[in-house]
Amino acid sequence: MPSFRGNTHVFVILAWLEPRELPGRPPEWRYSVEHVESGERRYLRDLSEVIGFMQRHLPGSPSAPAWWLQLRRLVGGSGKQGAGESGE
Repeated sequence: MPSFRGNTHVFVILAWLEPRELPGRPPEWRYSVEHVESGERRYLRDLSEVIGFMQRHLPGSPSAPAWWLQLRRLVGGSGKQGAGESGE
């Protein structure tokens, strides 16, 4: 079995809906991403920041890999908020 250790990076990404403080406002998506090898972790409010964090650990990675475009569609399009959320 081939070894991928030299060119493999492991990330743990958590995503959750967090209630808003303002009554009647929809919950917002929040994210945590950790680069396992370095132990660096960030808590983020914008899905596009998740890809930016990952790209800093992936030398030579494309600016918009196919999996990122697919993830954006699943979460709600822009990558900033879930479907139907205004981002206020």
